Amino acid sequence: PRRETSAFYEVQVPCRADGIEVAMPMQPPVTQAQAMRNRQVAEQTEGRLRLAHGGGENVSPLFDPESEADKPLYVRVLKGALRKFRILLWIRTYSRVDLAADVRAGLTVSVVLIPQAIAYALLVEVDPVIGLYASFIPLIVFTLFTTSNHVSVGPFALISLVVASVANGIASPDRTDAEYLQIVLTLSVLSGLLQLAMGLLGLGIIASFLADPCVAGFTTAVALIIMSSQLKYLLGRPIGKGSMPETVVNGLRLFFTGDVNWWAFLVTVSAFLMMYGIKRSGQRFLPKVPLFEQLVAVIFFTAVNYAADIPIEAIGLLPTGLPSPQLPHFPASVAELGKYLSGSAIIAFTGFLVSMSMARIFSVKHGYPIESNQELIALGFANFFGGLFNAFPVSGSFSRSALVSSLGGGTPMHGVVQAGVIVLVLLWLTPLFRTLPFAVLAAIIFAALQSLVDFSTAKLLWRSSRADFALWIIAFLVTAIFDVQVGLIVSLAASLGLLVMRTSRPRWVVLGRLQGTFCSSFEWTLRRTGHMRHSFCFEIVCVCVCVFCVFFASRVLFGLFSAACRVCYFFFRIFPCLCALALALTHLLEPCLGR
Repeated sequence: PRRETSAFYEVQVPCRADGIEVAMPMQPPVTQAQAMRNRQVAEQTEGRLRLAHGGGENVSPLFDPESEADKPLYVRVLKGALRKFRILLWIRTYSRVDLAADVRAGLTVSVVLIPQAIAYALLVEVDPVIGLYASFIPLIVFTLFTTSNHVSVGPFALISLVVASVANGIASPDRTDAEYLQIVLTLSVLSGLLQLAMGLLGLGIIASFLADPCVAGFTTAVALIIMSSQLKYLLGRPIGKGSMPETVVNGLRLFFTGDVNWWAFLVTVSAFLMMYGIKRSGQRFLPKVPLFEQLVAVIFFTAVNYAADIPIEAIGLLPTGLPSPQLPHFPASVAELGKYLSGSAIIAFTGFLVSMSMARIFSVKHGYPIESNQELIALGFANFFGGLFNAFPVSGSFSRSALVSSLGGGTPMHGVVQAGVIVLVLLWLTPLFRTLPFAVLAAIIFAALQSLVDFSTAKLLWRSSRADFALWIIAFLVTAIFDVQVGLIVSLAASLGLLVMRTSRPRWVVLGRLQGTFCSSFEWTLRRTGHMRHSFCFEIVCVCVCVFCVFFASRVLFGLFSAACRVCYFFFRIFPCLCALALALTHLLEPCLGR
């Protein structure tokens, strides 16, 4: 090593590693006490790893690209398919400590999953047991392929409402419950196939085209739509289908005319207040202990209804046993198949958007990488096999994923534990839900969606960026007034439109030189100093694409002709694109040839 001296400290910088010159970054000096602490931490970490996983003598890399170069094509294809089973990458180092953490997290989350699965089945407008089916096979399949250690998939309010919206748009007005269920199962299979194809084609990047303000506005509107759909259980009276404003107006008319089942109203409000009180008390006095307020409300009101026989509607007897695999009915006509494919694309995109957002949050929090294309594959397989086993489409749930994170779950194995608990419920415990009122399930939905109704984001966007605030308003109003499908399409179009507008009209500044220095400054300094009289110097900060060329040419012509410059300097902070730059220079030189 050679000795280098800086203005602050002197360090030893190694120059060569196996005969190759290496440029090493210089580190600040380390005291003797810090070096001792670092050595102790390293020794302790190595000791724990050897205790949990052995010395590593028998551990070999699962795939060695160099050894596969001369192998037959079918062997490489097979190994490439095995790479998608991400469970093979972490199951070899799975330890008892990981198992204990995953069992603890899975058992706890399953207690929350059971009432939510039954409640979210109401949003899809299918039997409550279908919600339990959606919490069984998809969880096991998702565990095999996912790269996220904390995302808990299953029934979720947003994707459930999207599925109901698409299915009602396809189903005929006089359809039976069995026909409607077949439509939902077909949508689940098709959306899974679309997600799988998108993942294999590397289209996971599409989730980045929907801006965060659009997602926030869309989510807030969907939460309000879901709450309005539960007014029929709150009032105990049927309310005609329609947009959210129409549903709210019809509900208010029933309430003020007194045409309300006050028992249903009392049970819904009481269940909501019970869950809210338990949750707030737990946050204040027992912040680290989950109190399962939703399960407490389900048990309490199921027992009260069983004992007192309250005159409100209950879910009735649920079938016992596991679902049997069956292939759903696919449409025969091309026009009907187009409706299914367009609806399945909306379901696939929405489910992936929700799940990927949650996966990113927890990957940043816990410091591990995720792959968007692999998450598409995992969710696609989960929905495909779920549709074969009588399950509607699923996505990640933020509340349950946050619970997994807080309980220390470290691998996707917690999903298998949750599925095991659902199996026990399906085999032996479904008769206990016979007297569970629908009003309690509506209260669970109201309580679960409180966090999704967030108008503070709109206030923040109004102060920081009016363009992003416009995106939030467009996504919210279109989704709330029209429909979930229309809102998602318009939100995506508005997000792409803003992207194109910002790309075609980038930020640009005219530069000048400060007196007595070699530093450049902005336009106001150029006007003040009066330097560079016969030159026009400006800087563009953008990505060089074709839509940018006209703006670029107009600004250069302004500098050449308006400022009567002899020389024009360009400073680009761009990602080079020769096609766009050539097109811009063509626009520039065309009017200059005569002058």
